[in-house]
Amino acid sequence: MQAQRLFDTLEELSTCNATPGNGVTRFSWSEADGRARRVLERELRAIGLEPWADGMGNLHARLEGTTGAPAVLTGSHLDTVRNGGRYDGTYGVVAALEALRSFHDEGYKPERAIEFIAFAEEEGSNFGSTCLGSKGIVGQIDVEGLKRLSNAEGSAYDKLRAFGLDPDALPGQQIDPANVKAFLEVHIEQNAVLEDAGRGLGIVTAISTYLLPLTALASSTLHTYITGL
Repeated sequence: MQAQRLFDTLEELSTCNATPGNGVTRFSWSEADGRARRVLERELRAIGLEPWADGMGNLHARLEGTTGAPAVLTGSHLDTVRNGGRYDGTYGVVAALEALRSFHDEGYKPERAIEFIAFAEEEGSNFGSTCLGSKGIVGQIDVEGLKRLSNAEGSAYDKLRAFGLDPDALPGQQIDPANVKAFLEVHIEQNAVLEDAGRGLGIVTAISTYLLPLTALASSTLHTYITGL
């Protein structure tokens, strides 16, 4: 893996930003989001992969494996809160990209397919519903739900359509648990536990899911769905 290449991509993505000089603001389905997607699409095509977006705007690319074994999904979210940090979510997206770039550099073909995924609307900045991108592809929200979910500018359904996406295609884009072995996400620490302990890496061994209404589901909707397989 090439650390400098990884950090260069992180830096480029940080410029896809609606508030330069005041943190990173990259709401899903915005002009800044579109620019970030084009960066990732360019890098994925450079290693021979063909990126595609589902009806929620989650960006995918797939490196096929040598067997038909269930795939490993890897990535994180591309969106930010207003005036957010440049690494939150984006680090996991670029780490997944860099792993695939390294496989390409080395001519390595994994046994399992590796599917890159950059989730949309994890932060809930548009409609106040977190993890909306992952909810859409695990059946936690349907097309009618997207039409009912709205802000002052209109519905989530209309927002997706205006961005050039096809939310009506979602029923045929659901993740099939039988085809997925695991989901792997690299994420920055949002505390100081590792720093205080002088450790550079920590492995998450459990995830808590709160029993909340659909519109208030905490993060890890997709994580829980897949790790519970």
